[in-house]
Amino acid sequence: MSKEITRRKFIEDVAKYCGAGMAAVGLVGATTKAHAVADLDTPAHEGVWRMRDTQLMQYGEFIKNAPLPKDYFEKPADKLVNGGAPVNWSHLHPNYYADGKRSLVGLIMATELDKDLKGDIKKAMKLIGGFEKSLKKSDKILIKPNMNTGDPWPQGGTDAAFLKALISVLKDEGYTKVTVADTCGPWGPTDRVIKKLGLDMACKETDTPIKTWEQEKWMNIRNDKAEYLGRMGGGDGTVGYP
Repeated sequence: MSKEITRRKFIEDVAKYCGAGMAAVGLVGATTKAHAVADLDTPAHEGVWRMRDTQLMQYGEFIKNAPLPKDYFEKPADKLVNGGAPVNWSHLHPNYYADGKRSLVGLIMATELDKDLKGDIKKAMKLIGGFEKSLKKSDKILIKPNMNTGDPWPQGGTDAAFLKALISVLKDEGYTKVTVADTCGPWGPTDRVIKKLGLDMACKETDTPIKTWEQEKWMNIRNDKAEYLGRMGGGDGTVGYP
């Protein structure tokens, strides 16, 4: 690594060579006041990234010995929608939670003493207008948690207790057509990650189906509105299609 690098360049390099999941790791390392920078474009001494680099190298070594075969995520044409030919696909909703061009976020203070996940989710949503601003009771709702690895939250994936609370809040408010789905990183297979994170029990206890993308048909997509999609299989990106 060079002696000085901007945070933006660092994250771009990690995303390019290691994937977006690894880039996220680059946002959580420790820094010191002597080296810290407040924005993405101010060059910083490599000390800012030293711990992050070490962690990324450890993950990189793990990836090389990951239990997934090289072709795990490859899809032959007969396993793709439309035989693998690109499908025009646009599913970009407007931002229902915005004030002009600014996105709205509901922030709730929570501590171990007053931990109430369901109550906090309801409060946070109420601050920005509630689920009803974007959802209808008849909608089929997909919750996409993180199922990157089987490491406990926050390293590997979504906290099972939070997922259970979110599903419960949705169903309490009348949104009953809920499904949970995602796929693993190179630390899979996804079924193993789901079990290690406890997401299977969260879904079982809330009577909610849970799916893994690699077990479903995929399709190559073409979407003129896409801002960042890698080109795969002749399309502009590939998505799971359960």
